[in-house]
Amino acid sequence: MDAMQAQAAARGLQGVEALHRAWEDDWSDVPVCDIAVASRSTTVQDMAAALEQLRAKARLRVYLTHLVGGHFTDPLIQQVIGRALPTVPDYIYVLNILHRMGLHPELSYLTQENRLAGAPDWDEFARRVAWSMGSLDEAETARLRAWYERATPQQRAGAPMRWAFISWENPHGEHHDAH
Repeated sequence: MDAMQAQAAARGLQGVEALHRAWEDDWSDVPVCDIAVASRSTTVQDMAAALEQLRAKARLRVYLTHLVGGHFTDPLIQQVIGRALPTVPDYIYVLNILHRMGLHPELSYLTQENRLAGAPDWDEFARRVAWSMGSLDEAETARLRAWYERATPQQRAGAPMRWAFISWENPHGEHHDAH
C-alpha cells in the first residue's frame, strides 16, 4: 500500500486511497471505486464470495493475483523434510468461478524467486524453511541438513514461485449496489 501511495503522489494522481481489509471484515465503508486490487491475498474460505465482494466494489476493472500450483513451499523441500503441507486451490478454481459469474477474465503469469533463493548459509536457509513450514523437529532438521550439504545452489534456491495475474472488466460495475 505504501508503494501505491508513493507512486500515486509521484505521478500527481488525485483520489487514490488504499484501504486494507480482511475478507471477513465489514466492507460497508469501502466505496465503489474504479479499480479493485487483491494482491496475493486470495487464499480464502469462500472464493465466490470474495470475488463477488471485489466485483461489487469496482466500477471498471478488478485485478488480482492467485498462487499457481497450490504450494507456497517448494514441494521438493516438503519431500526432503518428510512433511506435506496442504495445498490451496489453484488459479483454475478462480477462473472457473469467474466463468460461472458470467465474466471473461484475462490471464497472465508472474514469476518470482523462491523465498529460499539467496540464503547465504545453512542457518538462514533453515530459518527460511521453518518460516515457511513451521518449526522443524530434530529428524526433519537432520534430513534437511543432509540434503542441503549435497544440493547444488540451484536446488537450494528452490523452484520459482508462479502467480496468476487475473483481471476482468466489470461491465455491470456501475449498477452493482455496495453491500
